[in-house]
Amino acid sequence: MDDFEVSMRRANSRRRAISAVVLITALTASCTVRPPPTPTTPATPGDVPLIALEQPPALTDDGNRAALKLAIERSLAYYDRRSVDEILRFGPDEITVGSMRTSLAALLPLLAPDATDGEWLTALEDRFTFYRAPTTDGALFTGYYVPTIEARLSSDDEFRYPIHGRPRDLVTLAPALVENVACRRDIVGRVEGGRLVPYYTRAEIEGSNPAQAPIIAWTRDPVDLFFLQIQGSGTIELPDGSRKTVGYAATNGHPYVSIGRLLLQRGELAPGQASQANIRAWVAEDPDTRSALLHENPRYVFFRLLDRPPEGSLGVAVTGGRSIATDETLYPAGALAFIRLPGKGDAPDLARLVLNQDAGGAIRGRGRVDLFFGAGDAAGIAAGRIKTRGELYFLAPRLEAGDERTR
Repeated sequence: MDDFEVSMRRANSRRRAISAVVLITALTASCTVRPPPTPTTPATPGDVPLIALEQPPALTDDGNRAALKLAIERSLAYYDRRSVDEILRFGPDEITVGSMRTSLAALLPLLAPDATDGEWLTALEDRFTFYRAPTTDGALFTGYYVPTIEARLSSDDEFRYPIHGRPRDLVTLAPALVENVACRRDIVGRVEGGRLVPYYTRAEIEGSNPAQAPIIAWTRDPVDLFFLQIQGSGTIELPDGSRKTVGYAATNGHPYVSIGRLLLQRGELAPGQASQANIRAWVAEDPDTRSALLHENPRYVFFRLLDRPPEGSLGVAVTGGRSIATDETLYPAGALAFIRLPGKGDAPDLARLVLNQDAGGAIRGRGRVDLFFGAGDAAGIAAGRIKTRGELYFLAPRLEAGDERTR
């Protein structure tokens, strides 16, 4: 190989590297080329998603204790897969996975059926430091659940809307693998002509695009399918009465757009009326605009069949009434949290311990929380009623004498 050919290959390699960075940056609006490092400064309350409290909030728990024990065991299963030295961030503070695991495991004996509420709640106050989400008017809480929809394994004139699995041409790239690009979430796209480009939108996937996505089953209602994607998992019921669980596999990488918010902005729904039931009713009254409305949310979720209960983003099953979804870039995965929501009408206040075990396309920022209610119609009704501001706290184990919390 002569010097000229070596020079040309190096130049082409540099051009490909530069092109890759530009393309990847274009794929993600929240990703930027990293600026030169600057001197660090102490964090202020506005800079961090959690603030340590001198005194814990008044703790009560209105949930099922067995469900809390199960949710803690599922977080422990997640921590078992992580390095004990891995860091979990609580605002400006850092706690190791090993410390979190030890502290959560120590709670399990306190949750025995014969234990009193005062005993184990007092133990929490003694053993944990409490952190508050620094929102000005509280975190916005919503609910989610596992819906059940009718489906068929083959299409017909009635069941003609496919539930897609992960496409073979979908590329997911971890941000840590991309040099000089700052991004906290996976980069998603497809390869076209040797270049990484954005994946197809919802409208394109449901139209005539050649998406290489297997079909798990077929459903008859595109609105059922749309809300199945919003919930992230569900149950499909087949003609013989058998049921299969479908769970989240991937997304097309496009941002989530709330069609409820769009209907509010356009005056089609009144403030406070953007519930799933009201959105469904609006679509039923105006089916001619249904596809156009649904396509305004370009995000599309792909599924996989599961032989176990639906899982959250941590790869462990979520627990009804005891699992929450938050922004995974801000809050510690698997951690214990405390939430308090004001009741509406005849509904009492809701105050309980929960585990941070899931994430969601619409759950972004320090002031958003999604509470999992379980499966079935009753869970769906309960989840649909929740849209209120409340309190969010996280619990980190107190360090023993001689240990040092990292700042």
